[in-house]
Amino acid sequence: MTSPIEGESHQGAGRFREWPATAAEERTLTWKITTMTFTFSDPERAVLGAVILDNEVWLVAEVLRADNFSLDAHRRIFCRMRELAESGRPIDIITLGEELTRRHEVEAVGGIAYLTSLTDGLPRTLNIEHYVKMVREAAGKRYVSSACEAAMVHANGGASLTELAPRFAEINWRLAEYQSDSIHRIVTLDQIPDPFEISSGDVSWAVEGLIPARAITVLAGEPGAGKTWLAMGIVRAIAQGGEFLGRRCERRPVLYLDRENPLQLMRNRLQTICGGPGVFRPWGAWCEDEPPMIGDPRLLEFAKIGAFIVFDSLIRFHSAENENDASEMSKVMAHLRRLANAGATLFPVHHKGKSETSSYRGSSDIAGGADAVFALVKRKDLLELRSVKHRFTAETTISIQTDFAAGRFTVTDSSVANNRQKEIDAIAKIISSSPGLSKNQVVQRSGMGRNKVLALLDQHEGSVWKSRRGAKRALLYEPV
Repeated sequence: MTSPIEGESHQGAGRFREWPATAAEERTLTWKITTMTFTFSDPERAVLGAVILDNEVWLVAEVLRADNFSLDAHRRIFCRMRELAESGRPIDIITLGEELTRRHEVEAVGGIAYLTSLTDGLPRTLNIEHYVKMVREAAGKRYVSSACEAAMVHANGGASLTELAPRFAEINWRLAEYQSDSIHRIVTLDQIPDPFEISSGDVSWAVEGLIPARAITVLAGEPGAGKTWLAMGIVRAIAQGGEFLGRRCERRPVLYLDRENPLQLMRNRLQTICGGPGVFRPWGAWCEDEPPMIGDPRLLEFAKIGAFIVFDSLIRFHSAENENDASEMSKVMAHLRRLANAGATLFPVHHKGKSETSSYRGSSDIAGGADAVFALVKRKDLLELRSVKHRFTAETTISIQTDFAAGRFTVTDSSVANNRQKEIDAIAKIISSSPGLSKNQVVQRSGMGRNKVLALLDQHEGSVWKSRRGAKRALLYEPV
């Protein structure tokens, strides 16, 4: 058990540190707090007391976690409140006392008298949002203090700046949990946004039909399968707004982060694939300022401009000790999801697992946290790109003819291009026969998947058909 001790109690200011506390010390500190006119824990008492006075404010207070509270007594009380709320029971002195008694925690929280004191002096109407924010901010400060102290121990133990960097990157990311601008939550059905009224709800593609934009696509394969070659070919097409494997690529800024390959190799491949400098600049471990790790706040700035970000390879860009550990890898994927939500298209290059049946290495949370996963297999002079998972389109397998000497990749089966043209022609015929159809009407008449039709409508706008705004700003399609 740990408890904070107050360095200075003047108006709640001062520095705090944690130390192992005995049960007696915890009870003594709890008693002292009840006698202070104002201390650092008053917001915690205000939140707990407000919930007892008015159970409706639990809808605001429940955004907190038990470890946001500084005192063990408050953490225990908050946990019992959550259990009562989730079971539909009222939260009052009697029910709290019963729950604490059942768990043999009454003495640990200072007795029933302490529960009763939580409401002393509280007005019937309290700005609960303000006090919840205060509790969360204080928890954030304690987290920073503890994390920095741990980093200092590692630094004094001989850790290099490179080894310390991920720790501070993690601190920056974690602070977001304590700094959100709003703590208001959806509490009624009417407050749930209509998906059709949210802007940018349609699927867009970085590489048509393969790599969705503002999403996470993992490319996995064995060493030597050609993952880096393929990734660089994709990046070249996206940086120039060209085509890859016969599929249209949306032009966008690219950020190729490399901790896997030496500088000489990347120069040779840039020369082969891009014809030299000028197309994109890989940020590699050969730079004095090495590429940022996943969790580095600088990546968020690249995400905001809609960058296509490659991590080559994934294992080099996170500090998780075990890729098979679901809890560790879920945090890594959560960082990637934040970047995707901010506007980035993520393309981590990953390794294949040792098992013949495994398409990628590590926890299933890697695939679970991704929007698409592709397995790359080398078969003699061909590459086989097989989608293991895809949230936005049907899973497919593409055979690729490679010419590594020239840096070229071509689809060996021309049916892919033929099928796409047939789909475009079918949509054009629908629009020509009934000008003024909306997106939904075109989708319904086409008989194709909604995401595919929306992507084609967007990609061939102005060349095969055109759109205009109709009632309620709906897009209506007509022949060019």
